[in-house]
Amino acid sequence: MTIEKDLIISAGVGEGDVTLTNVNVKGKTIISGGGKHSIHVEGNSSLENVEIAKDGEPIRIVAKDNANIGNIVLTEQNADTIIEGNVDSIQSFSSNKQLEIRGQVNNLSLNGDNSSVNLTQNGKIENIDNKSSNNSFNLDKGTNISNIKGDSNVNIKGEGKVSNIQNNSNNGSTQENSSSNLPMSGGSGSLPNNGNNNNNNDNKVEKPKIVSVESVENGLVRFKLDKPFNGTLTKDKVSIICTSGGSDMTVLNVKTSDNITFDVTTAYYKDNTYSLAIIFEDNTITEKSFEVRSLAPTISSVVVERKTDDKANVLYQSDAPGKFYYVLKEEKNTRLRRSISNNDEITEDYVVKNGTALNMKYGGNEIELNDLKKDTPYTMYYVAEDLGGNRTVLKQLSITSKAENLPENSVEVLNAEGFYKNNGFFKENHWFEFKLSNKVEVKLEDFSISCPRDGKLTLGRLETTDNINYKVYMKPGYIPSSDNTYTVQINLPDGNTAKKSFFVDFSEPYITGVKIVRSSDSDAEVTFNSTEAGTLYWKVLDRTDVPSDTTPKDPNKIINDGNEANLYEGPNVLPINNFNGTKKLFCFVSKDTKGNIMQYYDYHEIPDDITKPEIPNPGNKLDFRIVNISHNSMGTNLEIESSEPNFEIWRDYVEIKNKKTNQVYTGYKYIDTANPSSGNPTITVKNVPAGDYELKLSINGKTGTQDFTIQ
Repeated sequence: MTIEKDLIISAGVGEGDVTLTNVNVKGKTIISGGGKHSIHVEGNSSLENVEIAKDGEPIRIVAKDNANIGNIVLTEQNADTIIEGNVDSIQSFSSNKQLEIRGQVNNLSLNGDNSSVNLTQNGKIENIDNKSSNNSFNLDKGTNISNIKGDSNVNIKGEGKVSNIQNNSNNGSTQENSSSNLPMSGGSGSLPNNGNNNNNNDNKVEKPKIVSVESVENGLVRFKLDKPFNGTLTKDKVSIICTSGGSDMTVLNVKTSDNITFDVTTAYYKDNTYSLAIIFEDNTITEKSFEVRSLAPTISSVVVERKTDDKANVLYQSDAPGKFYYVLKEEKNTRLRRSISNNDEITEDYVVKNGTALNMKYGGNEIELNDLKKDTPYTMYYVAEDLGGNRTVLKQLSITSKAENLPENSVEVLNAEGFYKNNGFFKENHWFEFKLSNKVEVKLEDFSISCPRDGKLTLGRLETTDNINYKVYMKPGYIPSSDNTYTVQINLPDGNTAKKSFFVDFSEPYITGVKIVRSSDSDAEVTFNSTEAGTLYWKVLDRTDVPSDTTPKDPNKIINDGNEANLYEGPNVLPINNFNGTKKLFCFVSKDTKGNIMQYYDYHEIPDDITKPEIPNPGNKLDFRIVNISHNSMGTNLEIESSEPNFEIWRDYVEIKNKKTNQVYTGYKYIDTANPSSGNPTITVKNVPAGDYELKLSINGKTGTQDFTIQ
């Protein structure tokens, strides 16, 4: 559909949804209605000029598929706005408002004062023209701003990256709570021409050496010295050179709190091998190589707590499920736990082979360390690996020797958790629940809850019936960040404090990679991935039953009248049946085990065409047999025999499917393989519940299956 003149979405829409599919608007698209799930631009739609003039509740613009949005103008009376998808340019004339960007924007012009720009979900802005004053930028981890210019100061917060700031203001710009916001200018990644690797023997003071370097995240490199650096290490004395023919890193800032561990902020860089060097006053250097792997899981928000003399907790976030391997090294006498001898070098492969292996989930994870030695500091060496086998380089963190030394009979926070339920914008939607070790009467003002992204939260009211279990509500209208590590501190009547760090998840499971294959008039198979386990509510609806106008897509239509299936972390296979006809939609709502649930249902089209199953070619059948099944602490071991020549089994060849649920298990989290020089290959199936399974092997263009049981 092509509209030659203006398209007006009026205030009569209210807070409902509008979907524009394959709509080409030559004139202006004027929006004065819609809510947080409101304007969806889909298919091959094209909106050359969009003007938003809506007050009241926030408005959300979503560009999907091949949709194109040219220029968006936010008028002076506009409400808070969320832009999701790719947009060429945005001009904002709003003051005292929030603009959230969840995609890529080439050019952003700010003409209103006291605005807050939130860049989330790996969003990116190429150029920002800051024409107004007192504007702030909140950058989530993984986000990027290439260039900010203007004549007034800006305030930059968060863990995202800014490559360049051109600021003509006398007041300058400020950066808060960020390890990667940039100063006004940057240093070079090159060594000086007269640099060399020889120590100056005339210098009686022994210089520090680099003992470790790691890429914490893109834009942040951390290194550790064997002794404190004498003086101030400036960015022009740090060089990071690519040793494999790529571009050197541009060093933007260097920070330290102890002159031993340093955080180096850099411009965005690519996967490669690098060498970090410190250039001393006499132009001698100390250097160490390191590797960058961007496909590996990102481990962030690490919190280490030495709870007692013999116990510690490590909290961290991961952006992918998989495995977490670690070993501990006692720093006092260099002895290692897990029977690691003094002569063993701690390498990535060593940690994976000999270290403790833990399941790693998407989001927050917690490790409990026991049997630590009193007054002994430790270094944890760790490696994280996702289900696809992408592995981090060897990383490390320090565990202090000193415990919190809580007084006798002190009160502890035993459990802490955050919850969310959508009761309405100005209702109590977010709250925290805490369980104390002892009965104690505390008031709302005794609670302080904070996280790195939001700082100290604004609390509303307090509930308790027993002075042990407390429920603390956020003040209505305030929205805390999800997927973050929070800290609660409670001031107790005796003058002591109780403190605990904990991970908060307010988000429903994200469903991605949906693929639907129709096998008959009434049957189809849906495959997809989920970030969390939980429940999937689903129903097949006619296309005419799904509103394409302003009617909200009420999730209760699917929850109350549809079907229910188990939702697994990672890959899922769902057979759907008992439907007929064409123009059908697979509609669903996801919910995690905490109760976080989608606020509206999503849908995907079921193909009208039937895909006929492939007729097996006898010549393509893989000949193999399971000749022995054994069980141990590692999992279920399958010994495989085959008459195929040069028969070897690798993890990528293996697929395990639960015959009852159709759940498919692949990758390192579930599969190990071994090909001994003598004897049959073996497959170890791990982290999989008891039940009946089908083993599928695909090797050299041939495929075969065998059934087995896990007890």
